[in-house]
Amino acid sequence: SRGQDTLEAELKSGDFSAIASVPAGKSTGAHEAFVLEPKKALEKFESIKPQILSREFESQKDFDYFLISLDATQNKQNLGANLILVLSLAWARLKAKSENKELFEYIRNN
Repeated sequence: SRGQDTLEAELKSGDFSAIASVPAGKSTGAHEAFVLEPKKALEKFESIKPQILSREFESQKDFDYFLISLDATQNKQNLGANLILVLSLAWARLKAKSENKELFEYIRNN
């Protein structure tokens, strides 16, 4: 993380849990997705947490599209690409564990 704060997410479902972390990108060009400061990302997460917990997701695509729809901007300036990515990766790891698969197997099949 080059001495900068990094986002970390832990998702739990039943007996399974998974952790993911995502640092801010090193370079941020004019056309890159927006990155939130970790404190702001945490605030955003708290605001969407009830919506995430109240839904059942059928697939990785369903989960990712849901996050993207909550953001509702082209450059991810509402939720931040880093928050969307850390939640997506934690979800993928959680689903892989729950399906008794390696992460690459889960990703390959989803």
